[in-house]
Formats: sequence, structure tokens, C-alpha cells
Amino acid sequence: MTLQIPTMTEEVESPSNERARVLELARQLNRIGRSTERFLSMQLQQLELAIADFEHERAAWRRQQQRESAQLEELRNQLLQQQQDSVSRSNEQSPVTTDRPASEKRLSSRVRQEVAATGGGPLRVLLQPGSASRMQIGLVMFEASKLNREIGGEGVRFEVKDCRTYSGSGETSTILEFEVFSHARLIGSPRELQIWETYKSGLVMSSLLHPALESDFKKGTAAPRDSSVRSLGTDAASRAFEANARSFAEDRVHGPAFQATGGMDAVRQQLGRLESLVDLLKRDHGLLVNVSLL
Repeated sequence: MTLQIPTMTEEVESPSNERARVLELARQLNRIGRSTERFLSMQLQQLELAIADFEHERAAWRRQQQRESAQLEELRNQLLQQQQDSVSRSNEQSPVTTDRPASEKRLSSRVRQEVAATGGGPLRVLLQPGSASRMQIGLVMFEASKLNREIGGEGVRFEVKDCRTYSGSGETSTILEFEVFSHARLIGSPRELQIWETYKSGLVMSSLLHPALESDFKKGTAAPRDSSVRSLGTDAASRAFEANARSFAEDRVHGPAFQATGGMDAVRQQLGRLESLVDLLKRDHGLLVNVSLL
């Protein structure tokens, strides 16, 4: 057996090779560290940009909310100023008025017969928004829902059925078609069905009529599914539905909205408030509404 003794050269080169390997590993770790640092720096920059964009959008949303709240407050103040006039006018036009000419009584009887023929079917509402905002349109829907609650119902629900664009007299307008449903269950509930028929009769005989909308709607062409006006109507209906649900829950806590004594006065006042609101939006924003039976 022969014992190999390392030479002087091998003894000298071995520590040198070890240092080279350690230096190479150190360089690799340094490159990995710099690459990781660059990656994390880029991620942090992107996160800072995303946070800045979010803060900007949130500030814009808050400004929009403040503007809409101010508009709504101004609209409410205008409605309060017109309330007395609307009450007197609604007493003359309301279908629940007791002192009416015979011709109006015959008209009321015919309308009620037509309403009874539709049963629990929905109402049909055509609405041309003009320049009205989703909050203002939602307020119209909420007031219409409140009228139903004043009669004794649970409110109504608006659903967008169609949206058409019509061009005439050099102007282009978009008209929304809604179907209005009772929030209360009508099947198997004669009382709720009677309330719904009373509600439909009242609206059909109100001033919420603009027959020209029907003609324009029939001549119009279907708007795209992603139409901004269609979205406007859907959002407004959603807001009104949520607001009605909250109000109905409060009514159940504090007592029914409709009372036997003075109840019809509240109905007349609410109908007058709804008509005044539509008149105001028609004058200021060109909003048009036409209510009819299906």
C-alpha cells in the first residue's frame, strides 16, 4: 500500500480555490439581492400609484355625492314651496275627490273597470329623462312608491323593460319603458289586490300623462344594451327600491302609513307632491312621464 503525500503546490492551491468559490457565491448572492431589491422597488412604486389613483377616485366620488346631495336638498326645498298649491290642485284632479261632476264620475268608473280587467298586472310607465340625474329620477320613483304606501300597500318596484332612441324635429331623445309592480304579494290577497287597483286608477287619472311619448316610443329604435340612459334608469330604480324598503320598515315600526281618519287627505297630498315633482323636473330638465295600463 502506497501513501500519497500532497505536494506543496496542492496545499497552496486548495485554499485559493476555496476562496474563489466563496467569492463567486458572494457575487451570485449580491446579484440576487440587487434583482430582488429592484423587483420590490417596482412593486412598491406600483402600489403607491394604485393608492394615489384610489384616493383620487374616492375624492371625486365624495365631491359627486356632495353635489347630488345639494341638488336633492334644493329640489326638496322647491317642492315644499309648491306643496300648498299642489294640494289644492290635487283635490280638484284626484280620483278620490267626492265632489266631482257627473262626467268625471263616469270617467272614474270606466277607468276602474279597465283597471279591474288588468287585475294584478303591472303599470306601464314611459319616461324621457331629459337632463335629469339618476337621483332625481329615483326620487320620482320613490314618491310613486310612497303613494302606494299611503294607500296601504308596501310600495312598488320599477323594472326597465325597454329603451329606445327617437329622432324628430332635429332632436334625438331616449325613452325608457318601465313596468311597475306591487311589492306586496297580490295572489290570494283580495285586500292587497284592491289597494293595487286603487293605486293604478289614481295614477292613470292623474296629470302624469304625455301621450306623445307613446307615439315617439313606437317610432324609436332599440338602444344598445349598454346605453347610458338604460343604466341611468336601472340605477335610479335600484336606489328607489332600497329607499322604499327602508321607509316601509320604518312604517312597520312606527305604525301603518294609512289611517282610517284623514287617510285620504294624505293620499291626495302625496299624489299632488308626485305631480308637482314631475312638473318641476319637466320645467327644469325636460323630463316627461306617461302612465298607462298594460
